[in-house]
Amino acid sequence: TVVEQVSASDADTGVNAEISYRIQKGGFDDFTIQPKSGEISVKDGAKMDYDRRQQYNIEIVAVDAGSPQHTGTATLVVQVLNSNDKAPYFTPSTQRTQVTEDQNEGHIFYKLKAADPDITNPDSLVYAVSEPITATDKDGRQLPLQVAGYKAFFDVIPETGEVKVASRLDREMAAIVTMTVVVTDISATPPQTGTGTLVVTIIDLNDFPPSFPRPWTPENPELHINAMEEQPKGSVVATLVATDPDSNIAEYRIEPENEYFHIDNTSGVISVKSRVDYESVQEVVFKVVAYDTGIPQMSASALITAKVLNINDNDPMFDQSSYHATVPENSPQGTSVITVNATDSDAADFGVIRYSLLGERSLDFTIDQKGIIRVAAAANLDRESTTSITLQVVATDQGQDINTRRAISVPLYIKLEDRNDNPPTFSQREYEASIVSNLPISPPSSVLQLTADDRDIGENAKILYSIISGNEKGVFDINQETGVIYPVKELPENVKSFKLRVRAANPGDEENIDEAIVRVKIVEINQDKPKFIVPATPNATVEILEVGFIAVCNTSLYSMSLYHYQEN
Repeated sequence: TVVEQVSASDADTGVNAEISYRIQKGGFDDFTIQPKSGEISVKDGAKMDYDRRQQYNIEIVAVDAGSPQHTGTATLVVQVLNSNDKAPYFTPSTQRTQVTEDQNEGHIFYKLKAADPDITNPDSLVYAVSEPITATDKDGRQLPLQVAGYKAFFDVIPETGEVKVASRLDREMAAIVTMTVVVTDISATPPQTGTGTLVVTIIDLNDFPPSFPRPWTPENPELHINAMEEQPKGSVVATLVATDPDSNIAEYRIEPENEYFHIDNTSGVISVKSRVDYESVQEVVFKVVAYDTGIPQMSASALITAKVLNINDNDPMFDQSSYHATVPENSPQGTSVITVNATDSDAADFGVIRYSLLGERSLDFTIDQKGIIRVAAAANLDRESTTSITLQVVATDQGQDINTRRAISVPLYIKLEDRNDNPPTFSQREYEASIVSNLPISPPSSVLQLTADDRDIGENAKILYSIISGNEKGVFDINQETGVIYPVKELPENVKSFKLRVRAANPGDEENIDEAIVRVKIVEINQDKPKFIVPATPNATVEILEVGFIAVCNTSLYSMSLYHYQEN
């Protein structure tokens, strides 16, 4: 399509006056120009759209063929004329509204929204209702096509697009009506149309408030639930389902907010909000309110009493991390050793403690339910065999299920205290010693040292030695602490030996003793030295024959005898 032809002149002649044309800018690639003639036309494929651009300012350049070249410019203003080429449309394409079922015929409750980008007179748009028209009941079920009464519920005023009640509304028949709506631009040739959807919700008149399940009643609006203590956050405790005969439940709330429990506002599920400890709280009372969807909105409340159920969630605790006790060895049955104490913060049987003992020597002791530990009947508490005993004291609570009972143990260290239950024991049953008859008595010379052992310890292991018989005339004495026997008098003549009975005993204990025999032999003093008999003195010479020489008179060597003699 030719739009315009431009023309330029040049005062030069010949080649210098030859002019060509080109578009410099402003054409947006929608126009083309003939270089020689200056004819401007719409470019093939270009689309003039009034809604996109209403005016073009095209700058055209004229260039001569001289050297150097000279140019001239001109601006061509092209106005785009509008044409009705776009259909109207709804904004948005699906529109929603609602109306109460008690509205009278002719009541206007909504105005459709539509637009047309290429009209200047809104009166050119005309509205109407068209098929399909569908509906659902209050339970969300699609109504069959043969139930067509709802199609006459509403109408649209063509000139304004206002929606009005056309017949008596019946929410029991239809709760939501979905209509196809049409808008037409009657100024276009041919007329242009657009379609959309209008969803109308019919609001029931709210005559009844919600109600909770029995035993709740409006007169006694109480419900009781159980909640186990120590449940994790989010654990479901109960579900409240309220109903409403003429609407739905919009939401549930706990009013005022509760420290321990939360309710899902749509499902009515009550869950744990924070830790619930039976030992701190045994019952939680709070109010739940259910709101319906009716207009005006109505509500009902229920006073909820949540009984917290006790569980065995606490371990017993001893008042000490370990116990230490001392008991004399060989203590009789029933001897008290120590009293332990454990507590459990749970309630009822979960807080009742029973004690027991564990360990290799646990049968040597008993423990009662007051925590008193005593020596058992079969106990063998011998310090000389074992100086100390280690046990585990166990405290167990009394949960109903043995698998859920809780227990804790602490060590008990028992030290066995020594008793003088072992006698001294001599290292020998008999001792022997030999002494000379002139053994000095000042300072005294030791004859023998006795040794004895006592398996007890401390004072109980102290040993005192004594001579109890055989010490005629008190010749000997004994150091009672060291056991050294020594003479205190000159040995009597003509006495060749002594037989002493000695004793080892603990101080002040006449029962724990041991006795032994000490044999002492008296040896005479050796006062003479040996003398030769052959050869005789003073020569004292022995002649030795040469080897192989035979003496007739004497064929043997002199025999030499050495005698030792003394008086008597």
